Amino acid sequence: MAPEIDDTLVTHVARRLQGSRTPGAASGASAERLLREQPEVLAFVLAGTAQLNAESRAVGVFLGDVIFESFRLAGRDPRALRTTAFVTALRENREMALRVGQAHDRFAERYLKHSNTLRQPALIRYVTGLLLEPEEASRHEIPRDDLGPLFIVLKSVIDVLDTDSTTGLEVGA
Repeated sequence: MAPEIDDTLVTHVARRLQGSRTPGAASGASAERLLREQPEVLAFVLAGTAQLNAESRAVGVFLGDVIFESFRLAGRDPRALRTTAFVTALRENREMALRVGQAHDRFAERYLKHSNTLRQPALIRYVTGLLLEPEEASRHEIPRDDLGPLFIVLKSVIDVLDTDSTTGLEVGA
């Protein structure tokens, strides 16, 4: 795994990328940046959110950029990623979500709070905070039914970048 990214770095990155706009409005610049520097992340977020509404997709692109930039500032150089890595992470995260979703809410909350299987907890906290309890500057209108699928896609991006940061090897697309 990559070195753990802290809350301060994530907050700094998010504020810089968002500026004075909402996450949805900031997504255009985020999409352009990801297209230039890490197109696999952009493609995965767009494909993974294809069935969600436009605002959910826009916020997903912005958050994908926050995740990518946080890893970049923590020392991960942009390089090609394998599509199979995203597919594997998505499958594993969907399976985890099913197991957690079947548990009573209190058990699920405890698991997510104390699990050692969650990588990069500062990024997970930022993503869930923005999705579930956005600050005034981060307001969005994401439908409740889109929150789970969007989180799973973004957690998969975190997992892939975290694993790739550890290997440090360029992998073919």
